[in-house]
Amino acid sequence: MTKVNLLEASLSAADTLLLAEIALAAEQRVLLWGGGDGRLAVALAEVVGNHNLLVVESDYVAQQAAAVTYRASKLEIASVPPSYFYNDDPPLDSPDATHRLRDAEGSLPSFDLAILHTANQPSHKALAGEIGNAGRWLGDGGRLYVVGARDEGIEAAGRLLTEIFQNSRLVAYKRGQRLYSALKDAGRYQFQPPVLEADLSDGRAELAPRMRPLTIRGQEITLYEGEGIFNRGLLDPASIMLAEAMQIPAGASVLDLGCGGGGLAILAAKLGAARLYLVDSNDYAVSRARFNLSQNGIAEAQLHWGDGANQPLPKGGGFDVVLTNPPFHQGHEQTTATGLRFIATAARLLKPEGSLYLVASRFIKYEPTMRQHLASVSEVAGDGKFKVLLGRKSGAG
Repeated sequence: MTKVNLLEASLSAADTLLLAEIALAAEQRVLLWGGGDGRLAVALAEVVGNHNLLVVESDYVAQQAAAVTYRASKLEIASVPPSYFYNDDPPLDSPDATHRLRDAEGSLPSFDLAILHTANQPSHKALAGEIGNAGRWLGDGGRLYVVGARDEGIEAAGRLLTEIFQNSRLVAYKRGQRLYSALKDAGRYQFQPPVLEADLSDGRAELAPRMRPLTIRGQEITLYEGEGIFNRGLLDPASIMLAEAMQIPAGASVLDLGCGGGGLAILAAKLGAARLYLVDSNDYAVSRARFNLSQNGIAEAQLHWGDGANQPLPKGGGFDVVLTNPPFHQGHEQTTATGLRFIATAARLLKPEGSLYLVASRFIKYEPTMRQHLASVSEVAGDGKFKVLLGRKSGAG
């Protein structure tokens, strides 16, 4: 058994506690659910070997940031989104991301150890699903470690371990950080996968109570409500304002940047859009949007896991309409970086006569950047809290 050299790792307090307490063995198969900035993955790979480590990351931006850390360490570390485990066509940058971990038959064997850091999860309320999903890929007798701070949901995580694994123990605590673990006994493990994944397509009867109907602009749509994505996958008041204001030409190609549960794109299709493209950096949001599209009878749509920066042009040229309600928070921090990136992306991808509809809080000043990229900018709807801005690629209209 080997302990990681903490002097060389430059890790967070929680990860330092974790690595000081667990004993890693060479060739041990490790699943890291939520990779953060990549430093913990590097520390683990240096002990067990990068061919025995798989990182699961639902946040595309975090995955790309971690990839920089991996390259700097000169380690090839496999990283996949959660949908890799249940999607026939997972959104991977590399289709061979897990080839080093597979057996001679090409299967991905179970893991000996799984690690989850509460700070690296989509939300505290989604912890049950994250813990359960990580536990699903543990072999019988495998152990799951959960580490985090008291204000990051670690106490709730400890209780969830007991509920799901029927056992848990507090391994260590130091300076507000806590480390819990649970041993997997396949006969006692109890976990019903949350509806954040391909289970959605099974049409299970218990999904019906969580389908939320909405009538907007004379169109009826239904959206699944559940944890793990913005506003539980429903349209928030700002998005509803945008939905009321947006104009969708018949036969239009529409790009929804930061699609969430896909409600805006679904409404666009019902209003006459012929081609839909949905992008979100949250892998769970992409899966939820895919399900919602199918539930609303929309079969023709392309969904992408990404940040929009490298979104390609559709066949036949640019988009007629781009829709976005850009996120204003990155973790606990407020930032306009995503919104500014979405504006630049929209300007690049719009057809000459295309339009960008962006909704934001009243106090956020996106107008100067929109004017830098687009020929005209105007407010087409608003109240004391929100505003809908219309930017046109050309000055006409």
